[in-house]
Amino acid sequence: MHKYLGGSLGKYNSHNWRIERYWVEESDKVIKENMQTLEDIYNQFASPNSPGEPKVMRLNKLIDLITESGVIDDSFGAKEIGVIYNLSMMTQVDEIHSTRHMDMRFIEFVESIARVADKAITRSTQEFVGRDPSQSGIQGAIDGTSNLSASKLASSVKKGAGAALEASANRDRS
Repeated sequence: MHKYLGGSLGKYNSHNWRIERYWVEESDKVIKENMQTLEDIYNQFASPNSPGEPKVMRLNKLIDLITESGVIDDSFGAKEIGVIYNLSMMTQVDEIHSTRHMDMRFIEFVESIARVADKAITRSTQEFVGRDPSQSGIQGAIDGTSNLSASKLASSVKKGAGAALEASANRDRS
């Protein structure tokens, strides 16, 4: 069975991505530097299912956040957000009697944003250097080009997050 399905299903192995791209020092530094911004965004888009429960984010809110941030284009479409959402979620034992598998907590949200940023880095790096950066990870993609720097990436992420927060605030006012 692995012979027939291994190739097409292998690209959805969320743990390999975590080891190679997410649980590395470079990603940890970026996340720590932007933790307050991430918390602000999460608090803006997440809400409790009922009073007294912790805030959680549902798929529709993550879709709103990502589309309003401006990272959706021809090479990264809205249809990928659902896959990113599912890959970022922790495995749940009971998906029949519990809705926890549909409730994204903050730590899962951070991973989903990292996955979106990874897609954006990969796309931008390919445009600049014309190679597949997945061979060397996020840091290799950044190091491999003089046109894309970490500061430019952080700036664009903050600008996109600011636009998302502003759009959400304007929507709430109407």
